[in-house]
Amino acid sequence: MTRLPGSGGAIRILALAMLAVATGFLGAWLALGGPLVAVLVIEALALVVVVRSFFTGVFLDGPDVVVRGWARSLRYAPGELRAVTTVPYWRFLGTENPLLVVLRFTPESGWVREIGTTVAAGERGATQAAAIRRHLGLSPS
Repeated sequence: MTRLPGSGGAIRILALAMLAVATGFLGAWLALGGPLVAVLVIEALALVVVVRSFFTGVFLDGPDVVVRGWARSLRYAPGELRAVTTVPYWRFLGTENPLLVVLRFTPESGWVREIGTTVAAGERGATQAAAIRRHLGLSPS
């Protein structure tokens, strides 16, 4: 199983930032007399999120594409998708190009999915979508 280059990178950065912020706040709370057990439980949950973030993203597994999210994985075989495109996830007000995009998977039948763990920088997301289309034999969009 091969991870697409850059896949899941933004999620790992956000998870590590969350761990750092949680550690800072919890350290201050503990210094002010907060209960040690509560601090350890919250810190352990933040650490679980960080560890899980290293297993999220888009992977090429033989002829299939596997999208691993926080709670579940989706597998798309050749012929199951009609299109893979990007949609804006976050942009600065008044700008044309989105800062972050997510991948939109349009299956032949079923729900269109925009999976949050596929968030990537604008151009990197477009590169990932193109790599998935090539891997599954879809026409360029």
